[in-house]
Amino acid sequence: MSRKYEGVRAKSASSIEISFYYKAIRCFETIKLKPTATNLKRAYLHRMSVMDAISNDTFDYAATFPDSPNLKRFLAYCSMSVEKWLELCLERWKEQLKASTYNGYRKIVRNVLIPEFGNFLLSGLSRKDVKRFVDEHSKLSRKRLSNILSPLRTAYDEAVQLEHISQNPLDGYKLPKTKRQSIKVDPIDPFDSDERQAIYAAIKPEMREFAELAWWTGLRLSEQIALLWTDVDWVKRRVSITKATTQEADEPEAPKTSAGLRYVKLLDPAIAALRRQKQFTFLHPSGHIFVNPKTDEPWKGDASYRMTIWTHAIKRAGVRYRYPYQCRHTYASMLLMAGENIMWVSKQLGHTDWAFTARTYSRWIDLDAPESGMLAVAKWQRSSIE
Repeated sequence: MSRKYEGVRAKSASSIEISFYYKAIRCFETIKLKPTATNLKRAYLHRMSVMDAISNDTFDYAATFPDSPNLKRFLAYCSMSVEKWLELCLERWKEQLKASTYNGYRKIVRNVLIPEFGNFLLSGLSRKDVKRFVDEHSKLSRKRLSNILSPLRTAYDEAVQLEHISQNPLDGYKLPKTKRQSIKVDPIDPFDSDERQAIYAAIKPEMREFAELAWWTGLRLSEQIALLWTDVDWVKRRVSITKATTQEADEPEAPKTSAGLRYVKLLDPAIAALRRQKQFTFLHPSGHIFVNPKTDEPWKGDASYRMTIWTHAIKRAGVRYRYPYQCRHTYASMLLMAGENIMWVSKQLGHTDWAFTARTYSRWIDLDAPESGMLAVAKWQRSSIE
């Protein structure tokens, strides 16, 4: 770079290089002039005219630099819209992401991001535009806004990696902190023993053990409908969790995290439920422990179970409606209220971090139980005091 002329430097004995930013991309172009003082000044004035045209939105890259070796690649993406790029990303993500994650991204992209940012050029979207969107939707929760920006951030990261643009406008951007809201009602709402008994009696016999197993294993609904009889280890009294069936996927998928791949200990009520279930599906050709009693086929997704079995059973039982996921909360709260080790409970649930389990179920952990500390006393107390 010339000290006198910013953005201009002698490239060789017969050429001068100028640099400038166009649509957030730093461009380098060569001018075939000897780098004399007069020609460096001419190149500087040419650079200034280019930058002036860019600021006035009248710059024509192909007309100004028709022989540029970067022209073809540069124009292909400078003229691409955010909508086109997001659609291309969706095509790739469909093969790369879990079906449930892809479906969530697809809904956000097509229902929110494209209507909001689709007409922008890929290289023209700025952090200011993102901030404006966030400010206009300040009533949305911070989590919801984060979920919306996640696929946009990912799409722009990929554009940078492929060198379509030089910088992701979301790099370093953090959502503004929200004011503390009033304490919300605890979403964890487990079933008590009377409610469980009423629901069990109201469900059709061939699906009763589904609810019983849910209360005594804490499996996610998507994990439970994917269970095969071969997943059960009767000797070690445990069940292997390696897959989940969701509404979006055509076939069972692996859990989202490595912690989801686990063995769940089968407590006595769970073992009893599986033994009773044998009469219905042990010889079923699909190998599934639970199948749709209306079609005699494996469940296609968790929503179909909820709509065809669970909702009607709750109504017949006269129990206040809660989603089937509360069965998982019921299991966790029962174990923790009974004083089970929280790290073991966390592993049973497939949580990545036991601290998350503690935060989620803190109200169910009795920290002042009368027997607290007695196990340590029993193990380590000296037999006599000197």
